[in-house]
Amino acid sequence: MIIRLSGHVGAGTFMEVALTGHHLTGHVSQSITMGKRGPQPSAATKAAAAAKKAKAVPAAPKPQGTTTKRTPTSAFDGAAGKETYEPEKIVGRRLEKGVTKFQVKWVGWETKDNTWEPIEHLAGCEDMIAEFNECEKTRIQQLERVAEEKHRQKQEAAEAAAVAAAEQAAAACVAARAADAANGIR
Repeated sequence: MIIRLSGHVGAGTFMEVALTGHHLTGHVSQSITMGKRGPQPSAATKAAAAAKKAKAVPAAPKPQGTTTKRTPTSAFDGAAGKETYEPEKIVGRRLEKGVTKFQVKWVGWETKDNTWEPIEHLAGCEDMIAEFNECEKTRIQQLERVAEEKHRQKQEAAEAAAVAAAEQAAAACVAARAADAANGIR
């Protein structure tokens, strides 16, 4: 069940609240006024857009002296005819909205400039992807070995503690029988 409520909040601002099942969501939006040329944003919306544009961070500068470009692998390559950059290596993988993306370290760029790219943007990088997958497989196997070793060590420590507790209980029992024998109790 969806219930949608909206109303005027003030100063050209509207608020909309939606209740879907047991989730409540809401948002506030600026109103749009009609002008001679169609819908026009309000003065508050224009001021907010101007402030946001002034705060915008400029794009990272291109590294000096790097003009290396990846050669498109075929005429059907989506990068054909566009400016392309050379990937140095694949350093990560994640699933985002059903799409596998790879984290790419670019030649001549710092690690902070790594980007997440879908496989379609990585034409000609099959070797790098295969190398990453192999390294990832090896890393997972190593982690599994370490986990198994820790589990084995915990089991051995638990068994040793159980044996020590049993020996201590047996010694206490022997001591109690000896004390009973000394006191004439059978």
